[in-house]
Amino acid sequence: MIIKKKELMKFILFCGIFFSMCFYNFHLHLKRYKENEEKNEQKDIQKTKKININGDVMKKIEEELAKINDNMNENDLTTMLSIAKMNYDKNPEIGIMYFEKLAKYKPEALRYLADYYYGIKDYPNYEKWEKLAIEKTQNPDEIYNFALYFDEKQNYGEAKKYYLMAVEKNQKSAKHNLALLYGKMGEYDKATKLFQELGFKDGNGKYYTGLYYKTKKNYKKSEAIFNELIKEGNPDGYFGLYLLYEAKGGLKNKEKSFQFLKKGAEMGEVKSAYTLGLHYSSLEGHNNTYKYYHELAVKYYLIAANKGHKSSMFNLGLAYEVLENKENAMKWYKKASEVGDKEALKELKRLEREK
Repeated sequence: MIIKKKELMKFILFCGIFFSMCFYNFHLHLKRYKENEEKNEQKDIQKTKKININGDVMKKIEEELAKINDNMNENDLTTMLSIAKMNYDKNPEIGIMYFEKLAKYKPEALRYLADYYYGIKDYPNYEKWEKLAIEKTQNPDEIYNFALYFDEKQNYGEAKKYYLMAVEKNQKSAKHNLALLYGKMGEYDKATKLFQELGFKDGNGKYYTGLYYKTKKNYKKSEAIFNELIKEGNPDGYFGLYLLYEAKGGLKNKEKSFQFLKKGAEMGEVKSAYTLGLHYSSLEGHNNTYKYYHELAVKYYLIAANKGHKSSMFNLGLAYEVLENKENAMKWYKKASEVGDKEALKELKRLEREK
């Protein structure tokens, strides 16, 4: 029998879709820094050593640097920026001298300074120059990058500040990470609001925060959050525990995971009920056993279908066909078709022709 599994995959693989997307964006936007570190790997030795420059060369550098002031025209400033870049490629510390003088006039110099100090792990100076770069350019991706930096360091106050700035500028990934941040900060109502705006409506902010910690392999924290949901009377906690104990990389206790699934379904939780329906629909057996499994599938599909779950409606039609109850099969195919299931409409027409 063909069983619809697309909705189940959305539930079970949520972490692999939503959070992978977030973490992909996280690493994507930090890629510039990673590449910068690799690029400067060979230069790090130079950076940690004091530069030996003879007096004449240093004097020439100081003379050039002195020319960089408010009186310098735009063409000369651009020339100096090119000189700074050439020096940076050969000897970063000399290039940095130029960039520091040019920072007031050329925003690109700020970018070099921030990248340089990040690359050598001088984070106070990185923060100083990154803040100036953001003030000057208001670049949404740079703002988002800075939020990620603080998020990684668990400086949630600063991370929140810059995520909010990035959201205001419609940076495409900022709202996802801000929702996760609110969850990490325990501000679950705010997290819920953002998750719903993003189209994630299978649970509240606390539920998605539990999934986040599962993905990060912080199983203790994930389990604690799901148990909090259960204490609050929210059956999403049971489905979260099911995922935690069932999935690869989780706590791996299938007996426990199945019990959590049943408890969630008994409380009317749609994801749990639908998943149990799929489980029983997929079991093989002899005539009486096979029939019994499909009766159980019907029991759980009904829980989800009566709450408007489209795929459960369709699968009820299939299960009732196995049980040779065409009247109920047609009833549920019709209900599924009325909420937009095209496959259900095809099955309904087939049964009508067979009458």
